[in-house]
Amino acid sequence: MKKSFSLFLLYGLALFLLSPALPAAEETAAPDSSKQELWTPARLEHTLCGEDPIGGYNRVAFAITDFGMTWIVRPIGTVWSTILPRPILEGIDNICHNLAYPRHVITCLGTAEWIGAWDETVRFFVNSTLGIGGIFDPAKHWFHFYPTDSDFGRMFAVWGIDPGCTFLFPLCDFANVRDGVGAIFDYAFDGRTYLPYSSWTYLNQVVMAESAYSRALENSQDRYHLFRTAMLARRELIVRLWKYHALNRQREWEKMQERIDVAPLEDKIPTPVPGVRNPVHIAYYNAEGALLDTMRSVFTGPQEDNDFWYIRLSLFNSDFIEQCEKKDVLLQPDDPESAYKYRFWPVGTEKHPAKEGDKELTFVLPGIGGYGNGHTALAVAELLRNSGRYVVTVDSAFTPAFMEKADGGKLPGFAPRDAMAMKNLLDKITEDLSTGEDAPGPFDRISVVGWSFGGLHTLHLASLYEKEGSTVPMRFLALNPPADLDYALKAVDKLSLVSEKWTLEETIEKIIPAMGAVQLASEKPVPPFEPGQTPCPKLELEEDQAKFLIALSFRSTLRDILLARHLKTPLPGLKTGTEKADRMALLEEIDSVSFGRYADEFLLPDCGSGKERDVLVKETGLRSLEKTLKQNPSIRVIHTADDFLLSEADRFWLSDTLGDKLIWMDQGGHLGNLHTKVMREKILSLLEE
Repeated sequence: MKKSFSLFLLYGLALFLLSPALPAAEETAAPDSSKQELWTPARLEHTLCGEDPIGGYNRVAFAITDFGMTWIVRPIGTVWSTILPRPILEGIDNICHNLAYPRHVITCLGTAEWIGAWDETVRFFVNSTLGIGGIFDPAKHWFHFYPTDSDFGRMFAVWGIDPGCTFLFPLCDFANVRDGVGAIFDYAFDGRTYLPYSSWTYLNQVVMAESAYSRALENSQDRYHLFRTAMLARRELIVRLWKYHALNRQREWEKMQERIDVAPLEDKIPTPVPGVRNPVHIAYYNAEGALLDTMRSVFTGPQEDNDFWYIRLSLFNSDFIEQCEKKDVLLQPDDPESAYKYRFWPVGTEKHPAKEGDKELTFVLPGIGGYGNGHTALAVAELLRNSGRYVVTVDSAFTPAFMEKADGGKLPGFAPRDAMAMKNLLDKITEDLSTGEDAPGPFDRISVVGWSFGGLHTLHLASLYEKEGSTVPMRFLALNPPADLDYALKAVDKLSLVSEKWTLEETIEKIIPAMGAVQLASEKPVPPFEPGQTPCPKLELEEDQAKFLIALSFRSTLRDILLARHLKTPLPGLKTGTEKADRMALLEEIDSVSFGRYADEFLLPDCGSGKERDVLVKETGLRSLEKTLKQNPSIRVIHTADDFLLSEADRFWLSDTLGDKLIWMDQGGHLGNLHTKVMREKILSLLEE
């Protein structure tokens, strides 16, 4: 149901990346593996990262870092990056990396990483000569010698030195005592230390890191906690030199392909699925299975996401997210606290002309846990905006931001109530964009595009607007909506069971590569897949890794909701208090809550009026909308034959109920085909009907 495996990165791509930190096996005592228990985010972090005995100090240190990044680095960085284009900033960064050669080579030698030491030596001499003192990186781009990023903290970890407790220092990138000591040695073996006037290069490094920092923490409910786990996760990838080894494996595969006669790509036709009628074939997608294909959703992102000339902080940056107008609308008259922020992309310029005919406003509704600035939301918004539509992105109803601002603090999950709050928000935004001298509206037509949980809400919105009427024609397009929410949530809870019998060592060996694969895949925009001689991009994952990451993503979203609500209004179903000293215990308790338990013990009481579970499930699912789905001509649905959130009965029912208004795609799992050209063209064609 989730979009934006938001990934991770960022909490919104990057949920996987920012999942619990996983220290190396050599430095961690194995827990009692005879006790079968799910590896929840809290259990992973608590077991592998240990306690946070100086948490009070660490929170103060982080607060200083956060203040500095927000109120010092960001303003200075805006000026700095506006004056200096990206190639110059990256050139400075390359010089700094080149000057750190002693640190890299010594720590590679100290850990018997002989090939890494050789690669670092080649890099130093090639970049110092051909790269003009290290300004450029021909060693990487021409000769495929990749950086190891090895440091003394990594060397100490490989030696088996215990990391100690969490220890943060303002504006520094270490997160434990061992790496803090290692940072002293890193400084001593960095060439910049002995050059005059080199301190400004550290400013350049911090400015380059600010964008990832702000995007990762923007929607967090506990910024310190997320920062701590993200830093520890990043450190673990460095300890294992995961990216260095992954890039070398990829290069070896490419060289092998160059040496042999590669057979033409085979277009594998999926086995027909009961209930699926006349599916559209995605040529050369070559499915690996519903869950592994679902993970391909990390390839969905905006194409204008890495401006060549200017970084995100610059006033001249042209990334798609920076092209929007950031607006807010009061949901309650004369109440500043009710201001809801949304993003609006106008058209009508030379670069982005409006489409011919009706002036159309399109709302984008993400899946469960998705934000309006998430990668999937931006990708869909970019597609729609490039087709000449005015576009607005909002947050999923299943996010703390929507729950607190748009839904009066009510727990999300009861779709009719969620949809009513969403309708109120969309109406307010439409009014906001249609009134005033410089307003782009009024609009001749309004469309709503939602996926997964947002797709479910899209169809509930269609029912509401059908009953209450609309002043302009409307179109509702739902992508992969769950038909039976009870079945879908049970399917998600079942995925969590994959880790029940994993030992600590097995967990580490499965999750570290998975985290690295997601990180590598999300580093740069992936062009929409167009059938041809280029294989459809895939992740280096096994099915049980995919199960765990999908479940972890959903459970992290549930954690955010319960944490946000409990901190504001304590929930009777949670026993742990809201003090910061109890935060880890609270997270452990929240992480034990499955979606089934959430519905029974939290959502049902929150709905009030003695509503029973069967009624809640029935009214939330699509079968309660059967009449609307059959008769409303403004509805369109795109679904995937092997979506794991659908049962066989759901597929037959959807085909029977929607008829020609339903388009089946033959492969892609849950939203794992959204990056394909076939899917993108179907979205636009259905909106034009």
